[in-house]
Amino acid sequence: MKSKKILCLLLCSALITCSFAACSKDKEANSDEITVVVTDENGETVTDKNGKPVTEVVSTTNPSSTSTTAKTSTTAKTTAKSNTTTTQKQPLREQPPQNQGSSGGNSGSSSNKYEYYDASLDSGLIVLEKNARGKTGSKDVVFAIKDNQGICYINNQGDYTITSTTDVWHGQIVIQVPNTQEVSVRFENVNIKGDSPSIIKIFDTSITTDRTFFEEETVSGTAADNVLSQTMKILSKQQSAPNVSLSFPTGTTSSFETSANSFSGVIYNESKLTIKGNGKLNLKASRNKNNALCSTKSVTFKNVTANLETEAWQATSSMSSSRGIFSYGKVNIESGRLNIKSNGDGIRCDDLYVYGGEVNIHSGACDGVDADDAIVITGGEVTSIALQKSSFKVRRLNNQNDWNDGADIDEDDCVTKSTHVFKIDGGTVWGEGKNVTKTCFLSTIHRDNLSSQVSFLIRSAKSESAEETRKYIQFNISGSGIDVTTNNKCGKFLYSSPELSKNNTYTVSSPQGIGEKEITPDGDKYIGNSATLKIVSK
Repeated sequence: MKSKKILCLLLCSALITCSFAACSKDKEANSDEITVVVTDENGETVTDKNGKPVTEVVSTTNPSSTSTTAKTSTTAKTTAKSNTTTTQKQPLREQPPQNQGSSGGNSGSSSNKYEYYDASLDSGLIVLEKNARGKTGSKDVVFAIKDNQGICYINNQGDYTITSTTDVWHGQIVIQVPNTQEVSVRFENVNIKGDSPSIIKIFDTSITTDRTFFEEETVSGTAADNVLSQTMKILSKQQSAPNVSLSFPTGTTSSFETSANSFSGVIYNESKLTIKGNGKLNLKASRNKNNALCSTKSVTFKNVTANLETEAWQATSSMSSSRGIFSYGKVNIESGRLNIKSNGDGIRCDDLYVYGGEVNIHSGACDGVDADDAIVITGGEVTSIALQKSSFKVRRLNNQNDWNDGADIDEDDCVTKSTHVFKIDGGTVWGEGKNVTKTCFLSTIHRDNLSSQVSFLIRSAKSESAEETRKYIQFNISGSGIDVTTNNKCGKFLYSSPELSKNNTYTVSSPQGIGEKEITPDGDKYIGNSATLKIVSK
């Protein structure tokens, strides 16, 4: 009996010792690592494809070894907290992609955020780095990587400067603010390429309209183009919009290029956008029907040299129809130089106003300028080459029977349709194309609604009565210090200059034409008013 008691005591002692050791081991393990549930920047639990919460083991004794996901969770919550005073619930604000777990290598669809805030940097500085990464001194900026491309989100108003430590940064810049805010972004020798639908996206987060078309990578056709066009039309009806400026300082060149099979443009804009600076901007859409610049609101160019080029711009068929500028608002050109090479319309907009600067447009297959309501030129130099269609076109003028080419223009029409005009009140205007919308030239009354500058509008005809048989020829205008000849053979030539006078006589001719015409644009009937001047081709 005594031996049994001793054996029992020894057995209990062993069990207590093992239990203590196990507890000590668990306690030691728990002091080094804990398991946490990953949350996004709104504090919501991140789930996997099966709907289960994503967890991560985090070291408590060595914080530097914390996983990317755990760091992301902390950073995201900090960023979200810092923006709560200015960023209300915006269902359409793009959210940086969350971790989907490590997939190893370049798997294509993996995405994650990473540490990007550097307190040693100036508060508005954004630095683009190699491997699609970046850093910033602003807590209103978030970086992410998706499909091996970087995404830089600017989430609040302010002044920002973007620089780069790499020759080419692969990704996109997303500016997303409500209509009460202003954002200024200064680019200093930045070169961004990617296959995202847009390299720069500017969102008005006050608008709740669906924008899922951005993620639609479609083949060339009309479906996605129509969705984009209709959605942009809805967005354009918003009365107010953020004020955003993209600045390119003197001596700098920044280039943005996308190979996306989409339609939303290298720059997509929902703000009152100003593109300015004495530097240079290059926009290139290198695939399918993508445009160089798409906008739901007004776009203004100041001082900057902007080169916009779309895929296959030299093609003479409309198989691409990519536009230089596609805008549901006004396009204002105040100064600088705007060069557009497109397969589709050079500028497709509601209204075009040119106050100064230099504009050069070449459309391979469509119109040079295609405006719904108005083209008004008061200064600068504007050249539009569109040999397949119209060098200048105002749709609401063309849709009126009494504005058709070859018909007389009634002064009452100019007055009653004063918002639908093609006016030339200054500057040098040069158009070579198949057609051109007639200008309003009569001037006896309501001068404000009518062109005030003398212009020539000349067309080719094989015979006086067979419009359809006309040939493309070169045109020449000479006399009283003027001597100009078209660079290309074309169907119609529009020329207007402050140097033209209604008191002088000019000779209109063609190397490929028959005979010459002498014209004196005297009185109230400016050149091209009652009938287009004709040059009969050989």
